[in-house]
Amino acid sequence: MNLVTVLERLRAEGLTTATAAADDPAHSPWYVRAMLGFCGWIAGILIVAFFGVILASLFREGVVLIAIGIALCVVASAVYRWKTGDLVEQFALAMSLAGQFMVAFGLGEALTWKDRSVAGLLVAFQVALVVLMPNFLHRLLSTLFAATALYYALDKTGTEGIAAGVLSLGFAALWVNETRWRASRHASMFCAIAWGVGIAVLAWDVPPVVREISLSLTTWRVLETAGYGVGLIYFVAASSAAAPLRLRAFALVAAGALVIAASPAPGIVAGILVLIAGFRAGVVTLVGLAIAGVIGYLSAYYYQLDQSLLVKAGALAGTGAVLLLARFGLMRAWPAERVS
Repeated sequence: MNLVTVLERLRAEGLTTATAAADDPAHSPWYVRAMLGFCGWIAGILIVAFFGVILASLFREGVVLIAIGIALCVVASAVYRWKTGDLVEQFALAMSLAGQFMVAFGLGEALTWKDRSVAGLLVAFQVALVVLMPNFLHRLLSTLFAATALYYALDKTGTEGIAAGVLSLGFAALWVNETRWRASRHASMFCAIAWGVGIAVLAWDVPPVVREISLSLTTWRVLETAGYGVGLIYFVAASSAAAPLRLRAFALVAAGALVIAASPAPGIVAGILVLIAGFRAGVVTLVGLAIAGVIGYLSAYYYQLDQSLLVKAGALAGTGAVLLLARFGLMRAWPAERVS
């Protein structure tokens, strides 16, 4: 039974006077939507390639690249507002991504890639796209790009750990106030930002061998853990604001002990932050994302050669012990029927 059949039966029973069902592309088969999205990407790539061939000589000028990139983003925004549909939306996304890369490379050419202002300008540009582009996926990707540029800008100043703290605090603030932004008229935008920041928190703490850091690995890990720990402790404090004082103090002590125990492995703290945020919000997908992030981090952490197996085992055992003791103490002092 489809929508047309249901409408005919309702009309036959006198429950509606509608004569036709509105088109609903969201209920197209998944393979049709996938093919339309793929066609949109091909169309966007071909258009960019066309301009690249025609204006190849101009692409060596940073200012020209920036201008063309901004123009492509403006056109993509207009396309989003003009018509909806998988083909149109994916075409606009491909066009916008091409424009964003042009702006990034144009700034690198106009200034220098080592200049921290390049990353700062990219953060501002991506934030503007988050606000202006009326599409969930685009806002999610722009949030990820903005987070990456923010990490790069702050890490270049030799302040590793601050970026982790800024993003983890932002993530915690968003999910603590989830009910507020879901009830606002900008719920779609805040939802995309919340998910994008969550993915960035999980994904950024990759093995340092693929990142350029100015500190020793031990110091870097401690600073990263401290940054994520600030977000975790803030989330616990804000979430337990209405709880009894003893319960709130217990939760904060447990969070602090967890941060200390997991200091050699900052990705664990990041994963637990996302995990408890998803559990508190009742979002199963976010919980699954956090579990996948922790598993992925531990898979990479095991093969990092700057730490001995004893240190790694101690970090994991200490983290597990803190979690088990926190659970035991919680159930012992505050039985489930009293806490609920």
